[in-house]
Amino acid sequence: MCTHDSLEFTALTTPHLVSLRRYAKRLLRVSNHQAGDYVQETLLRAYSHFERYDRSRSIRPWLMRILHNVCINELRRRTRTRQIADALCLVHASRREMATSVARLELDAPIAKALDRLPQPQRHAITLVDLMEYTYQEAAQHLDCPIGTVMSRLYRGRATLARSLRGYARRHNLQSRRAA
Repeated sequence: MCTHDSLEFTALTTPHLVSLRRYAKRLLRVSNHQAGDYVQETLLRAYSHFERYDRSRSIRPWLMRILHNVCINELRRRTRTRQIADALCLVHASRREMATSVARLELDAPIAKALDRLPQPQRHAITLVDLMEYTYQEAAQHLDCPIGTVMSRLYRGRATLARSLRGYARRHNLQSRRAA
């Protein structure tokens, strides 16, 4: 039997499922199916705390923040697992499991690899603002940092990407007028 809260929750969250899945894929570098598991975990946590949600605000940043925390916990778990595997001399196996499959990437492989090489704070800022089209304010709220920090991370991340993708841009005639 559906309650009013469950119907409201479903109506509010359904439009954001694709964005949540895309963000989980990018953050954790997993398949679409695996990303769905993390989205499911996010929705369970969100629903269990739905009474805390401030209905005067957009639900998207709230959901993304919960997903971000779920992903961070997964990355921490992976780090602990990797440390144990290293101690047991299983480095090769764990690295193979963690390798990103080019077939799973939605971006061109060179762009995705350059993005993956960025430090995590810069990669998260670029993913939110440039790929998921968050405003600076939404990204700052999601990352729980000041807007100036988001802007700084974007500037440094974009500059690093521009340097590492210079050859790719030339090959695909993507140079900006300023760089030409």
